[in-house]
Amino acid sequence: MAYVQTSYVARRTSISEHEKIIKCTLDKFTSTMKYRWFDFSAEQSQEEPDLIKMARFLEREAERCSAYTPPETVTQPKEDTIT
Repeated sequence: MAYVQTSYVARRTSISEHEKIIKCTLDKFTSTMKYRWFDFSAEQSQEEPDLIKMARFLEREAERCSAYTPPETVTQPKEDTIT
């Protein structure tokens, strides 16, 4: 979310690029997730940029799912030794 806010403040990306990001993300959603997004978005301020809303929505969904998903364990690959 920090990138999203910084992006708007610094104007690093244009609004049309943000719209492309939103569309690309929505294209990957299932029908159920799209419905959840549209429901979430409708309850938010219309003045707030969609990219910031999307960041908040994804964070909320991740928090909700994390309660039911065990944490992933990341293992480092073993280094090959040459003798």
